[in-house]
Amino acid sequence: NKDLAKLFGEESGDWADKFSSCRWQEGPGDVPVLLGVNGWVAGRVLERLDAGDHVAHLLEPIAAGASDDRPPLTLRQVLDLDPGHPA
Repeated sequence: NKDLAKLFGEESGDWADKFSSCRWQEGPGDVPVLLGVNGWVAGRVLERLDAGDHVAHLLEPIAAGASDDRPPLTLRQVLDLDPGHPA
């Protein structure tokens, strides 16, 4: 869903409540599961790792689901998006 990629890729959580701008439902452990996506995964955070300008999370998957059989959104389809803030 390119609209969701735009919302979560171009907006920053520093100034926007992204979840108030999209449809979602509570998933396992009360985590938000976005609606209108091909699939999702939820996991328990095992470790947080410094990745320079981001924090990487090592997850133990606890649940997953598939919503439909549309082809996945690819990197090529989102190259025109502008990051929410500089890296």
